[in-house]
Formats: sequence, C-alpha cells, structure tokens
Amino acid sequence: MTTVTELERVAQQLAGRVRDDDPDANARWLAAQLPDAADWWRLLFVLAAAVPTDRSWRQLTAWARGIPPLRHQHCDRTPCADCQQAATPGAA
Repeated sequence: MTTVTELERVAQQLAGRVRDDDPDANARWLAAQLPDAADWWRLLFVLAAAVPTDRSWRQLTAWARGIPPLRHQHCDRTPCADCQQAATPGAA
C-alpha cells in the first residue's frame, strides 16, 4: 500500500498534468506511478480533500472551457464578464 505522503505527491503532479497532457498520457503515467489499482481509490480521497469547497464547480473547471483564471475573486475589483459568468452556479 502506498503511503499518504506518496499519494499526496502523485496528486500534486496529476493536478498539474491534467491541464497540460492528454488523458491517455496521464493514464499511462498514473499506472506507472501507482500500479496497484487500490491506490487509485485512495488517491481519489486525497484529491477530494484538496478541492476548495468555497468555489463553484464552474470556477474550479473554468480552465477546461478556456475561461481565464478568476483573478477578481479575492480582491476589491469588479469581476470581468467571464469571471461573473464562471462564478454563477448553474450558468452554462
């Protein structure tokens, strides 16, 4: 069984890779990093613990739709139209 520290390392690398590499390359990489499929199950919980729960799903996945990063969220500026749309729960 892989240690939590090792799962954390894999989770951090996977979080970066998922934006830069194609799914097949990531699947091959993950299989090489964690050959025991049971570790994939444990990895899900490590990844879930790292998800900020104070942001909407749209905010967390905006990068996948080509929306620019939400730079306005924690500052005193009015959000741009893209950020306003991404921050709206259930918006398409």
